[in-house]
Amino acid sequence: TVHTLQPREEVERRQRRMAAMMRARSRRRRHALLAASVALLALASFARAERRHFVRIAEDGTSFALDDTDFYVHGFNQVQLMSHAADDAPAPQNASSSHQNGRAKVLEVLGDAETHGFNVLRTWAFNDGVGMWNALQVYPGIYDEKVFRALDWLLWQCRRHKIRVLLALANSWSEYGGAEQYLEWARSRHDNSSGEPYPTSFYSSLACREMYKRFVRKLLTRRNVYTGVEYREDDYIFGFDLINEPRAPTAGELHSWTREMADFFKSIDGNHLLTSGSEGFFGPSTPSLKKFNPGDWTSTHGNDFYRNHAISSLDFAVFHVYPDTWFNEGEGGETCDLDCAIAFTQDNIRAHLTSPLPKPVVLEEVGKKGEGRDRYLEEVFRAMHDSHMDGGYGAGTM
Repeated sequence: TVHTLQPREEVERRQRRMAAMMRARSRRRRHALLAASVALLALASFARAERRHFVRIAEDGTSFALDDTDFYVHGFNQVQLMSHAADDAPAPQNASSSHQNGRAKVLEVLGDAETHGFNVLRTWAFNDGVGMWNALQVYPGIYDEKVFRALDWLLWQCRRHKIRVLLALANSWSEYGGAEQYLEWARSRHDNSSGEPYPTSFYSSLACREMYKRFVRKLLTRRNVYTGVEYREDDYIFGFDLINEPRAPTAGELHSWTREMADFFKSIDGNHLLTSGSEGFFGPSTPSLKKFNPGDWTSTHGNDFYRNHAISSLDFAVFHVYPDTWFNEGEGGETCDLDCAIAFTQDNIRAHLTSPLPKPVVLEEVGKKGEGRDRYLEEVFRAMHDSHMDGGYGAGTM
């Protein structure tokens, strides 16, 4: 047999051709794997989206629904849980329950709530000002990541305890900073040469509105470090209050602020329910219902239950009831015993549930002190629940 040696050039040409074929085959394999990975990720994302279960407005418009099942709010208020969760220093060994660290206290609250069947927690998602205990927003747009992670942890734990969360975005009172802190920040930054008027009201100040919006955007787009889910995609967040108990100099000022902020919120988050956080005093839009307010003094705080909650970007209405604070300790200087408190509250609840507003109504805060408290609360809870069972607009109590 005679072997003919191939020229060096021919051997190198064949080697290059073989290498090119191998590279092409490798590219095709990588592209196929990439396409498969993309498809799997898309399916996983779709599956995750399908698994999300947001509380919605029921088809009849009178109540809430979860997966087409009636969802009546049996809730409670614990406003400080984020701040307690940020106080995570270990407790001393063998310490009593009063010396538990913050997260242990939070877990105790959530455990008790789950045991007693509560399904919604209302709490603060804000704490403004460098001087506040465990402040979240220490300066405008500057946040303490430790406190943000505490809020992340709280939401994660609520999910584990099967409790949804109603988050308030600000406070109209000075506690936890709130509107007064925003106004102080706006005044400290005011430039007389800018042409903007000196800030006199949180609700009318352009600077306050912009700071509030920046905070809302930051919160809604926050990705929870424990769940990996953005707040606006978290289905264990029941909804949001724009601000706790807003009071403004005029009804027009509060209405303008509420409309602007509600529309802004919905431009970022279309998943969650939104409400005002208002005490729910009746105003000029329903003059016949003003007699159910606790006094004429309410007309100076800008509230108008029907007009403000009729804003299309608000999904449901809320109101608060505090007969002791409003009468015995309040601006009206009146007194109101237990029978008076029960009668007033029953009339007040009925007025809110039968107003012209065609939206679910939640009694978001209620309180009574001293003897007869249990009887009072029993009457309140029964009135709201009876409305719900009769097909009315009563959608829950906290």
